[in-house]
Amino acid sequence: MAIDLSKVFKANVKAIRLSSGDDKTDILNEQLLKKNLDKNKRQKDNFSKEAKNIITNITILKKFLNENKRFYLQPNYLIKSNESFNDTDYQEFEDQAESIIKKCGDAIRNLKENTFKQIYAPQQKHHLENVFYLMEKYLKDVCKLYSEQKAIRVKRMVDRKKL
Repeated sequence: MAIDLSKVFKANVKAIRLSSGDDKTDILNEQLLKKNLDKNKRQKDNFSKEAKNIITNITILKKFLNENKRFYLQPNYLIKSNESFNDTDYQEFEDQAESIIKKCGDAIRNLKENTFKQIYAPQQKHHLENVFYLMEKYLKDVCKLYSEQKAIRVKRMVDRKKL
């Protein structure tokens, strides 16, 4: 059975703080930390907004692809029906998806170029590199979903021509 020792730990930490008497240095450290956070927050705020915007656009594309997936996976693709897409609808859909993919890729590259023009601490630089890696990976995964859907359509067009 687990015993909650958090109250005892907090009491010990409080006793150590009171016994050390370094209240002034703690206050100075907090003020310096707050100033540095405000400065970094202003710099990162622009990056965060743009990165979030790019990720939102990629997510919208992913939802768009998933919503229209049923048209690619119709079991009656050989039979023309009123509900099914015709070739121009598919082409329009794919053109929209490709333009969004291209815009997101360009936005990631531009943000990467603008971000790394500034000098960062090694830890911040590593963090930003990982953020860009994840954004690019997410875009590649969505591109893979798009490519699979397009491959299905092309395969079915070939099957239809064979018949």
